Amino acid sequence: MDLTMPQHPEARAAKKIDVTNRLPQATRSVYLDAGQDTPADRAALEQAFAAGRLPPPPFRLLYGDIHGHTVLSDGGVQPEVYFENMRARMDFCALTDHDHGGVWRDTLYGEKWLQMQALGKKYTRPGVFSALVGYERDSYPWYDNMIVYFADHEHPMLDGAVRGETNAAELSAWLARSDVFIAPHDTDFRTCSTDFTRRPPQLMPHGIELYSRGDCAEYFDHPLNVYSSVRGGSWQDALAAGAHPAAIAGADDHNGMGGADMPELGFPGRYPGMTAVYAAENTPAAIFEALRARRCYAFMGPQRIGIDFRINGALMGAGLTEAPDAPGRTVYWSIESETPLAKVTLVKNGQDYYISRGESIACCHIIDYERQQPEDCYYLRAELADGRMAWTSPCWVTQQTTV
Repeated sequence: MDLTMPQHPEARAAKKIDVTNRLPQATRSVYLDAGQDTPADRAALEQAFAAGRLPPPPFRLLYGDIHGHTVLSDGGVQPEVYFENMRARMDFCALTDHDHGGVWRDTLYGEKWLQMQALGKKYTRPGVFSALVGYERDSYPWYDNMIVYFADHEHPMLDGAVRGETNAAELSAWLARSDVFIAPHDTDFRTCSTDFTRRPPQLMPHGIELYSRGDCAEYFDHPLNVYSSVRGGSWQDALAAGAHPAAIAGADDHNGMGGADMPELGFPGRYPGMTAVYAAENTPAAIFEALRARRCYAFMGPQRIGIDFRINGALMGAGLTEAPDAPGRTVYWSIESETPLAKVTLVKNGQDYYISRGESIACCHIIDYERQQPEDCYYLRAELADGRMAWTSPCWVTQQTTV
């Protein structure tokens, strides 16, 4: 693929999307100069360009389920069984029992939390398997079901003035911390709904669980959502309001089968929600850092889906700033899946912007000339032939203002 062909000076006025064999040398240099410190690095990148692909990101791609329950709250298995099952299927997991403990059960506060921390340490094998520590906190009225993940195994639970409730001051303080990752789920479901359209920035979550068995919160009335939908509570609503939440998914499993296909539940509930992260290593700290950096994506398992999505060379989750006279933005993706791809959609500012089928579906490299907003938001939605989907965390591109 020749990436040095000159760019026509009128292209931006005539087109929205262009092909990468018309990228200027200056745009190509965005990739060549991004951390390629040795001649060997540059040679590998040149070779990848010739094949139409970019080298993989300098991280490990890890797969996990970070939402499940045991007898410590309202689940049906012992926590040790949960961790053993997760370790057999995943690179990482998190046990997220309810803080209220379930009907007629003790809360997690106290001995149960100490047990969860100890089990997280016990089942973590650095480089092989990571068990994150977290829990599902009742946080009425802001998020109701709010999952809290911690950076290590030592943190106490978040405790507010009233257990089962969260006020704005408490939520704002927790979201400002760097040692927690907060992600609500069922945000557009009737009993757990929230309204992102009027939410101040300091109360926006770090991530949103887009999918769990039979429930999808990407946008209002999503076809995968088999329960109920309330307008204002979707991921797209949060993005439109200016929030920058990561995309995650979890099984919300209660019987120790997280990450497993359960055909008896029918479509789409048979498929578990899973999260993939680009992490420096397989440790709880590195996985937590990847979640906070939004180098992660949500997908419907159990088969793995590998996705590399970048804007101007920056991996998913990045916030970029460009000069007013910058050339068009380069958009790149590469997708690997055991199940054939049916459709890949580039979503820009909440609207389907570019759709790929056919020969360019698994690997695409295009240039986008259109600036729609002061900050444009891009993410990728992949649809597989069996009906499963995947969603990347976005990239945001802000246009630099002139003084």
